[in-house]
Amino acid sequence: MSSPPVTSVSIQEWEDASGSLIAAFNKYIDLSLSLGTNALKSGIIHNDLSTKVPAALHTLKATLNQQLDQTCSTLARARNQIRCSTNCLPDEILASIFALVIFPQDPSETPPMRQHLASVYCSLYDLLGVCSAWRDILMAHGAFWSIIPVTESTIFKSIDTQNPNPTIRSIARSQGMDLYLAGISRDYSEDMGDLAYLAEHASRVRTVNIMSDQHRTIKSIMDNFEFLNSSWRLSEISLNLLYNPAHSDSPLSEHFFPSITDQNILTRALPRLSVLKLWGGSIDWSGAGFSDRLVELELRNIRMSHGTELPDFLATLPSATQLQHLRIIEVQTWQESSTTNIPKISLPRLKTLLLKRLYFNTLRDLISSLTSRSHHLTLHIANQTFCVMLNESTSAQVEFDQPVLDVFRGITCSVLYLDNYWPEPTIIRRVMRSLPDIHTLVIDNITLLEEHCNMLERSPDEDGFPFPRFKTMQFSRMIIENEDAFQRMVQSYLGSLQLLELGGWVSEVDTPSHCLPLQDRPDYTIWFQENIPEFKLIDKNRALPGFDSPWQL
Repeated sequence: MSSPPVTSVSIQEWEDASGSLIAAFNKYIDLSLSLGTNALKSGIIHNDLSTKVPAALHTLKATLNQQLDQTCSTLARARNQIRCSTNCLPDEILASIFALVIFPQDPSETPPMRQHLASVYCSLYDLLGVCSAWRDILMAHGAFWSIIPVTESTIFKSIDTQNPNPTIRSIARSQGMDLYLAGISRDYSEDMGDLAYLAEHASRVRTVNIMSDQHRTIKSIMDNFEFLNSSWRLSEISLNLLYNPAHSDSPLSEHFFPSITDQNILTRALPRLSVLKLWGGSIDWSGAGFSDRLVELELRNIRMSHGTELPDFLATLPSATQLQHLRIIEVQTWQESSTTNIPKISLPRLKTLLLKRLYFNTLRDLISSLTSRSHHLTLHIANQTFCVMLNESTSAQVEFDQPVLDVFRGITCSVLYLDNYWPEPTIIRRVMRSLPDIHTLVIDNITLLEEHCNMLERSPDEDGFPFPRFKTMQFSRMIIENEDAFQRMVQSYLGSLQLLELGGWVSEVDTPSHCLPLQDRPDYTIWFQENIPEFKLIDKNRALPGFDSPWQL
């Protein structure tokens, strides 16, 4: 015969103890009732009894009140734990649920780095405070503590008042797991974590992500990797040099490191990286080199002012033989740089290429340099796309002639982005006719006038000429000024269009200055719903992915 479950035995013992306690208390009451009579019979002195009774009652009352309150609290907590369904789940299941709470999975909802880091630790400490069982699970899994903040303590003062600087505590709790370093500083600060303690564990760091407005902050953190060797885990570096008017006359600082010596640590790390992102500053590419490990490279908000800087960068790229994703965003070069120095390169493994908000001279040089065409190109056109940078402060409009069109005709573009900084409609239409392979058009933050709709409309008269047949059209934060013109434009793509996303407003016919959200115009949107295979209405204030993406954790 099997033994009864441990839980049943515990309950029986608790019930037996409860019965014994009640019996003992009843006996105490009976003895108290007979105490006076028995005392007279036995001849106890009156003063002796009158002194002991008040003292005994005081002690009894204090003890019972304390023990009863503690017992009620303990039993209530036990009852709640039993009733709570989550406590019936295995620890590993709870840990998986906690991970979803702490580390959101939806990339479209990912906030900027500073906000995201604070959110991660707020969620973590909220879960810690629920109960000891949850705390034990969180403390037993080092992965929850693997994001290591190296930042000014002000971010964490409201999260952990006892330890507003979590660098050391997080490293200690990470239990040997890979570390993901998140360095944030709007200004240089001496209380940015404990860099000396970080240096002792630098070999465990898998990714480095630093956002700061000063070179010395970035250098102070990167100095922890001075003794980088093959046994270290480092594979991703993301550096963002913010513009601070107090420290720079220009929003585009040229280099992360003032000297080649300061850059040596990063230069030695490049061949081991799989991901490299540089925002707001560049490096000296003449002595740099990648390896077959690099699969993702992004440059953004960078000025390459020297004549050899862009050629040096392009000459370095072929060393990344397995590069799959390349993003060049708002990078500036000067027209005076001779195009004869631009090398011809091939990136046979490249899958995606993003060229965003580039001046024409930069766009032309990049397109002419890359000879391989196996990748999908996403092109983001803005006003500066049809200007050339003559020097640091001067740009000039280009003549939109055949040589300019030939640059676009030399590429195969899959996705075209336009925003409120786009050129005049006639230029955009000529560009589109030069890029007939575009299958996705994405437009954000613009008032779509009738002339814009006419520009985008695919006219039957142009069937003999190359013009895109869009499969996907996405519009966010827009104002449709002429609803008939917009509907007519969309209708011209019914033979190819599979997905239409709309977010924004529609101008009232009688009062054009007054707009209604598209969600409030079902009489208008019903046509799209009935005629497009997949039609989505999105929030009127939400920008589509790809527009002004913030620096992320």
